[in-house]
Amino acid sequence: MKHTHYNLILLWANGAEVEYYDENLGWKDTGIPQWNHSKQYRIKPQNKVRQYQVQDSNISSLFYCNSAKPNLELTFSPEGKLISSKVL
Repeated sequence: MKHTHYNLILLWANGAEVEYYDENLGWKDTGIPQWNHSKQYRIKPQNKVRQYQVQDSNISSLFYCNSAKPNLELTFSPEGKLISSKVL
């Protein structure tokens, strides 16, 4: 019989970061997981990085194009909140 968290254990062993759920604090980093059968675990959601090319279109707006060399990088949290922006 496989451990309750077998699939997560394999992912963690291959380098994935794992979080556990605390009823009072929400999702927290585990460090080294205890793999308690009664706890909930998940792979830590990753930030999303998107790159764009931004140009002045001479019509008082900006043009976003993913097909050209990017010059702007935006980083979003797993919840979709903008974390940072960087001019490339």
